[in-house]
This record gives sequence, C-alpha cells and structure tokens, in this order.
Amino acid sequence: MSEADSQISTATQFVDEVDLPPAVGGMRAAKSLPEMIKPVNAEQSLVVGHGVLSFLPDLPSKHRETVASSFLLAQLAADKQAAADQDLDAWYRAFFEALKKLGWLVQEQGFKEFNKEGTGIETHKAILDVASVLLGSASAAFDIVKSTLESLNKLSRDEWIILFRREAEAAAGTLFQIAVAEQGQGGISISLMAFQFRARSVRSQVIFLKWNTTEANLRQASGKVFFSNTVAQGIGDRVANKVRAYIGDYITDVEI
Repeated sequence: MSEADSQISTATQFVDEVDLPPAVGGMRAAKSLPEMIKPVNAEQSLVVGHGVLSFLPDLPSKHRETVASSFLLAQLAADKQAAADQDLDAWYRAFFEALKKLGWLVQEQGFKEFNKEGTGIETHKAILDVASVLLGSASAAFDIVKSTLESLNKLSRDEWIILFRREAEAAAGTLFQIAVAEQGQGGISISLMAFQFRARSVRSQVIFLKWNTTEANLRQASGKVFFSNTVAQGIGDRVANKVRAYIGDYITDVEI
C-alpha cells in the first residue's frame, strides 16, 4: 500500500467514525457548499465556523470544497472534545489531531503571547503583523487576508453574529482562525493562523476585531501545512457528505 493509499484509508476511517456535535439548523438560509464555491481564477473568502478560509485564484473549485469541508470537520471534531472558550489549548490540539487524521501534513505550533512595542494597536492590525511574517507582506496571500479583515471590520455587531456562529457572541471572540489555501506542487498549500483574545472587559457593542490590545490580551499561533491532491481527491466526497448538515449554520461567503 502506498503512503497516499494509507493516508486515504486512515482518513476514511476517521471520517466514518468521528463523533460530531448535533447539527442545529435554522440559523441561516441553507445553501450548499458547491453553490458558494467560486470557480478557479477567482479569489474567495468563506467564514468557516470559528474563522475565515481564503482561496487564491489558482485553486480549483473541487479542492476549495474539500479544504473547506475538512477545515469544518476538524473544528466540529475539536468542539466535541473541548470548549474553545474554556480550554483553547486542548481545543487546538484536538483540531490539529483531526487535520492530521484527515491527511493534512501539519507542523503544529503552540500558542504564544503577541508582543507589540508601544501603547497597543487594534487587533486586526496585530493579525496583519502576524500574517505579514507568515505570508510575506508583498504576497497575494497577504493581500487577500488584508482585504478580508477590512471587510469584516466594517460589519456591525449584529452583522458579525449573523455571519459567524451563535457561539461567537457568547465566546466574545475568544478564538479566531485564518487560513489561506493555494495550489502548490502536487497538492494544496495552506497557511494557518489562530488567535486567542482574552478581554479584560467586553463592551457589547464592540466586536473583537475592533478591540485594542490594551483592552484584550492576544495570543497567536501560525504555521504552514500541506494537503496532497491525491488524498484530497480520495476523501473529498466522504468529508463533504459528513458535514453536509452543518453547512448552512457554519459556512457562508464573505464579500471582499
């Protein structure tokens, strides 16, 4: 058995057996994931559960669907094992373990404090500082992250809660993930960033991208992972079927 066949077999068993939270339904008008996915040659950002998943123009539509489905499945599997707003480190470990079982080649990194000289900056600017290091400030990947954050930062609190899951309101923006996927040699290259916000005080009218670092502590983790074309094609339909009932509540398009 080849390495790819072994990864597909492991991923298939994981998808079939993984325990997920109950699907709620009714939060948003249902729209299938293929209907949301834009064709190749178009950049795109999707809200997926706790964060945002962006695609560069060269990534084919089928791969976009598989990456989004896999990203959501890993989040749901982690949600079943740990509450992100109570023990983020445990949730994060469960999330990465799920990605690995799905065949993502992951180089895991733990959270560390985000430090910035001066009196503090808005958290979306802190996120861009991290993204510029991971992605390169002159890259197309950085540009799509910047455009997506600018779009999100314009939203009202009500729009934010509608766009994200209901839990985002109660968690006060505790966890926010950003992933950028692009076509690489033989597979999909994915840059992952995760941020934890610990607010000292939360004003109900303020969403966390508008918090200042003087109002909230910020921790961050980042890294790059790889998802081979062969494994993605081998498990894509199975993963999509597993999360189909969750799509309407957890995934939606972001205008950028």
